[in-house]
Amino acid sequence: MRLSFMISPSLTHAKFALLAFVLALGSCIAPPTYKSLPDGSKWRLISFGDQKSKLDSAQLIYMDGLVLDQNEDTIRSFYNEPFSKTDDVLWGVLRQHFSGDSLEFISASTDFLHPEEFQNDTLTYFLRIDRMRTSREVKDDRFRELAALDSIIRSDSVLTGYTEYKGVYLRSLFMSDTAAVRDGRELLLQYRGSTLSGKVFDDSKHMEGPLRFVMGNENQVIPGIELALEKMHKRERMRVIIPSWLAFGARGSAGDIVPPYSTVVYELEVLQLGE
Repeated sequence: MRLSFMISPSLTHAKFALLAFVLALGSCIAPPTYKSLPDGSKWRLISFGDQKSKLDSAQLIYMDGLVLDQNEDTIRSFYNEPFSKTDDVLWGVLRQHFSGDSLEFISASTDFLHPEEFQNDTLTYFLRIDRMRTSREVKDDRFRELAALDSIIRSDSVLTGYTEYKGVYLRSLFMSDTAAVRDGRELLLQYRGSTLSGKVFDDSKHMEGPLRFVMGNENQVIPGIELALEKMHKRERMRVIIPSWLAFGARGSAGDIVPPYSTVVYELEVLQLGE
């Protein structure tokens, strides 16, 4: 399990089952008229939204969707995260539409939403466009975070209680062992993540339980947590302030649980540490 990089499929089955039903119903009502693209991909509009927010000025587009294999009988993945502006054909289709529109898109050769996972596959996307953000709105989010972060790190509580390390701010809450976390050592990590306002969005005690992984292996935790672990010891509890570029970045977390450009706070505890 990754810390909030992906939403758990068990939390979204009902939502996407309903989405699939609505899309299937739409395909029964409307004739399957597809528009072809130069690369061999094709698409069709299944249903209209409110026709108020056109996507031609979008920098990020938020969508819910299903990605199916060529025969449309196997779900490859659920999609519920921001899609950044690119030069590919899917973006070219999306920018012609409005928030709330639902589309079917059949790719010719690759998965545009997960290119690192599914290459040279013909896939079918069922997508419902939620909303979009323009370049200016994205930029405003970034500046707001930088201003808030600057205020936080200059506050007396952070200046006196935290230590900066490679861009994150650390405060040890409890330590009783000198055994340090090192690359290659297996550890069991308890964690809780919250926004600066205190809203908890990620808590191992209320989810699948502590995370077991080998320190140094890639893509197991967000970069800011891995940096904090470099300074931690067995049985130590630590609070860490993590700016967005070491957390969930310009996209935010899956499902927009953590918005783009959000500084987050994690409380970590190393429960066990291997030899």
